[in-house]
Amino acid sequence: RFQQCASVGTVFRPWLDALWEDHGDAAELAGQVVVGDLNAYPDYEWPFDALTLDGEIAEAVGGPCTAVRETAPKTRGSAFVDAWLAARPGEPGSTFPNPETMDLDPARPDRIMVRGGLEVAGAWVLGCDTVENANGHSPSDHRIVVADLRYE
Repeated sequence: RFQQCASVGTVFRPWLDALWEDHGDAAELAGQVVVGDLNAYPDYEWPFDALTLDGEIAEAVGGPCTAVRETAPKTRGSAFVDAWLAARPGEPGSTFPNPETMDLDPARPDRIMVRGGLEVAGAWVLGCDTVENANGHSPSDHRIVVADLRYE
């Protein structure tokens, strides 16, 4: 887990910030979108602080990523917004496991993170049905998360 903190705090977020700044006038950009299985589980959300919180707030929150933040480059650019939380605050949005019959706690490792001039208009989680002739298996052990984004 420490490696995950280090990867997000010292490599991934600085790389995203550099991409953002390399385009010159950030006001001309629609925004940035990060999509993927970010391996976040109910007992381990701290690496998201490096994306969703400004540096000073992340330091105040604490957690196991604090040691990494002390050596990580200072964040630049605006923080990311979790599209699911923006569109459906208070709803679980679990994307793992699929199907629910697996003996694992529900989690939301699959995320859509946005920043810049993008507004989240809606978000949904789509299930995965079992595949015919596949012995009851689904095409993935994750569900699909979808977000509608607007640029204004």
